[in-house]
Amino acid sequence: MSDADDTRREWHEELSLAALGRYHPSIAEVLRWFRYDHLPPGLQQVSRDFAGLAVLTASRSQNAETTVALRKLLESKDAAVRASVPE
Repeated sequence: MSDADDTRREWHEELSLAALGRYHPSIAEVLRWFRYDHLPPGLQQVSRDFAGLAVLTASRSQNAETTVALRKLLESKDAAVRASVPE
């Protein structure tokens, strides 16, 4: 298994419901929308990178601007996933 696979597993674990308890409630509320295990494999790949960035952002600081940054990242993730849905 590669280092990238290990990192992705860490992101997935960090987004688990139990792990979200480590974050301020407003940050945890946004982070939960970065979970990607419910998506088809092709869309998981798109969403996974955004999830990683969300975890990194939340782990650096927990303040109002972190929540804003995560909400804007969530908008970008949603658009990228929708853009990747086969027509």
